[in-house]
Amino acid sequence: MQKVFNAQAKGAVGVLVANNADGPPERMGMPANPFEEEVLIPAVMISKADGAALRTLLRSSSAVELVMQQPGDRPLQLLDGVPQESHVEEAQMLFFTFHLNDDVDQFTISVTPEVGDSDLYVSNDGLPPTQTHFGWRSRMYGEDAVTISRPDQGFCHGCTYHVGVYGYTAASFSVLASTRDAAVLLQLGMPLTEHLSADQWSYFTVQVEDASKALRITVTPLTGDPDLYVSTTGRPTRADHQWAATSWGADTLVIQPMFFFF
Repeated sequence: MQKVFNAQAKGAVGVLVANNADGPPERMGMPANPFEEEVLIPAVMISKADGAALRTLLRSSSAVELVMQQPGDRPLQLLDGVPQESHVEEAQMLFFTFHLNDDVDQFTISVTPEVGDSDLYVSNDGLPPTQTHFGWRSRMYGEDAVTISRPDQGFCHGCTYHVGVYGYTAASFSVLASTRDAAVLLQLGMPLTEHLSADQWSYFTVQVEDASKALRITVTPLTGDPDLYVSTTGRPTRADHQWAATSWGADTLVIQPMFFFF
């Protein structure tokens, strides 16, 4: 597990460890100080043969998609600003948890379906939510979101919130927990809905998977008029940025590969 902790410290959102010996994958050992080095991201060990096959695919021009399924009802920990993709069958509920730090007074949990329709349920009384037991819920068609803040009854600092995603139909979705200060990790090709007040900023990051292709970033307002600023050196501002699109209505930037830095 030390390898997983090291990858997490460098920003990884999940880890695959290939066995270095022939045969089936083995159980990974715990770090020397498991309580000081807490692993919060999903990680699995695969066989040496599967690792070699994946490396061959990654070296080719093929796109590689990895889906980690949680075992049974075991909840997956959500990290602030990092979306998790999953799939739920009709009438099934998948569970996640999110720990709220002591200094945070508001956060949002959202579920964005790629296909199908799912509903969102949240609790923080120590029990996982159900369709009849919950503190907060959203059952809209399409994207669901709940914003939980200090004035809400039941809000608490330093608590673990339990999240349930229910399949109204079979659905592939992305679930995201984010605080006001988090920079949300965007997933290529997956739209995300956000609300901004006047003169408020929301920050996002994107990982460039193929440095030989241009990156297109689009902001489409449902109401109001947001502007788009991009930087590779830190959080952009109106005065300090590398690219900007400030037209009325939708804004789009196309960043050519020559500008990517690693």
